Amino acid sequence: MRILLKPVFTIDEVYAKCLAGVGDARLVASFQVILPAVSAHADLYDLKAGLSSLYELPQNTALNEDVILDGVTKKQLKSLYSQYMVPQEKPARIYYDLLIGMAPHGKCPYCGFGQASTLDHYLPKSKYPFFSILAANLVPSCKDCNTGKLAGVAVVASEQSIHPYYDSAIFVESQWLYARVEETHPPSVTYFVSPPLTWVEESKKRALKHFEDFKLAKRFSIEAADEISSISDSFSESIEYLDEQEVRRQLLRRSAAEFRKHKNSWKTALYQALASSNWYCSEGCRI
Repeated sequence: MRILLKPVFTIDEVYAKCLAGVGDARLVASFQVILPAVSAHADLYDLKAGLSSLYELPQNTALNEDVILDGVTKKQLKSLYSQYMVPQEKPARIYYDLLIGMAPHGKCPYCGFGQASTLDHYLPKSKYPFFSILAANLVPSCKDCNTGKLAGVAVVASEQSIHPYYDSAIFVESQWLYARVEETHPPSVTYFVSPPLTWVEESKKRALKHFEDFKLAKRFSIEAADEISSISDSFSESIEYLDEQEVRRQLLRRSAAEFRKHKNSWKTALYQALASSNWYCSEGCRI
């Protein structure tokens, strides 16, 4: 999990750039009429997100062909993103690329290891069409996080996954992701969530919700399996000269380095778990 700086460009400038790519003058006129409403929705989003209360925003249940405001259909509002922001040849594509570029080191902020190559609508445009091109609702993400996350929308505060632009720094400053070693052949690890006891209940549930929504237990375990194989290979040439204490010391050094970078990365949890496992340090590392 990573926290990102909130985008600085406004809904008005992104909206104007999208309209610059619309060839139908009548449609442009219709979109211009509803701009004040779109801007008002953006302000409300910013207010609610700042209070971790996006779950309070009502969902739009209209059908795609239904007119939802001053002659503009739900489908047309959603198309501002799909037809006028995503395509390479459209003027608003510049904002799409800028948002992708906000991912730290090109990594997805939801999982921390996938390549950020697409934009995820934190609130889905199918249910919140007014936020289809709102920069604060568009999070650079990997394809697995964007397409593989659970599709439900939060209806209470504790069901909200972590929002990279708005949520409290506790989700990156305090460790809540851990792993335990499974005595299998080859060794493996299982990931789990254990937030600090000092956290309020809502934050604890949100960390778990994020972990479940993006199916991180399985995805982290797959990454860890490859890393464990690499660790075994690195030990193989000198393992006969390494006792349990030296194996643990090397793992602790690596876990400390990963912890300094990201407290809640799958690598931090992995190396902590391996270093704390007597079985792995004495036997598992030799398998």
